[in-house]
Amino acid sequence: MRQWHSPLTPMGDHPLPGPWLLCLLLWCRGYWLLLLALASRSQSAELLGLVYPDPVQLYWALGWGTPALLVWLASAYRQRAPHPLAHALWRRGRPLCLISALGELANLLYGLYLSDGAFSWPVALLLLAQLTSLGYLFKSRRLKGLFVVTAAEANPIRH
Repeated sequence: MRQWHSPLTPMGDHPLPGPWLLCLLLWCRGYWLLLLALASRSQSAELLGLVYPDPVQLYWALGWGTPALLVWLASAYRQRAPHPLAHALWRRGRPLCLISALGELANLLYGLYLSDGAFSWPVALLLLAQLTSLGYLFKSRRLKGLFVVTAAEANPIRH
């Protein structure tokens, strides 16, 4: 099995893969849309209604996006000393991302069911992006070793 190596950042960390960060943004899209809707108060109902016609879908999206959001927040602490909660979340990052991805896919398919299967390009593109992100989560070699916190990374020597 080939090992994944990447150039280190100036801090000595391995950078996070760009496609994985895009997948996290996709899985947390309920939070980003809620922030955008709160920023534009006058058009918030129209903005949320475009993506989530049923308000319950927004609540489900927020719930399914929470594990991916927690993994994204834990990624900032993955190679720093005593952060046991962040390290525990990071080690369980792949299953948490899987929960978010499958939940978002189920939410998207439920929205498609509510619209009686009516075709729309935004839903089709979101479905394609969701399936692509699930494939990346399952097949990427870079992600297999990414969610490991070694003893050296958990307790770096300070100079």
